[in-house]
Amino acid sequence: MIEKPKITISPIMSSKPILFNIRVEVQAGINEKIKEISDKELITKTEDIIKLEILKSFEKGIEINADIYKLGESLYRQNPRKWKEEVKTDSFYLNEHSIKNLKVKVNLVNSGKLKNQDGS
Repeated sequence: MIEKPKITISPIMSSKPILFNIRVEVQAGINEKIKEISDKELITKTEDIIKLEILKSFEKGIEINADIYKLGESLYRQNPRKWKEEVKTDSFYLNEHSIKNLKVKVNLVNSGKLKNQDGS
């Protein structure tokens, strides 16, 4: 179970087109494990899955010219003049390369108990 996401979006103003750094921090817990896995491996795999899902959904949004993660809003909040320049262009201001860095950090708060494999 993934909870309490904290998302930080930072536009990189010096680049043209604008690029974004995204940092996602979540708390994760698992109720029971089917097989033994170390906490470190569990965290790494969870971070990879979350990162992949974010990128896949971002690309789907780009296909329909949608800013699903409100990257433009974060640019607007930090630099309205730069946002206005970006939005005035004829094409959509985001592309598949708009996310420069995506960092995901998972804090494991409950690693669960191992489920008995023999059914007893």
